[in-house]
Amino acid sequence: MHLLQRGLRVRIALYSIPLTTNHRRLCLQWAHEHRAWRADWQQVVFSDESSFNLWNHNRRIRDTDYAGECECIIKRHSGRTPGFMV
Repeated sequence: MHLLQRGLRVRIALYSIPLTTNHRRLCLQWAHEHRAWRADWQQVVFSDESSFNLWNHNRRIRDTDYAGECECIIKRHSGRTPGFMV
């Protein structure tokens, strides 16, 4: 029998930096201050980059839970981890 038929699901874990009440307040304040901001999209540079992480698992943690259970969110530190962009 498949996991889904048993009410289970497998998902890739989400990552979240733990936010304090002050962080949330500052984010909301920034959003209110910039709600009418219009960027000149002719001046924006888009690039094709790849990120390589040296120490972490690169989002490969999977979570199995029953439908309706708490979402799989992994709290992580906000510091940098070794890696490089090309």
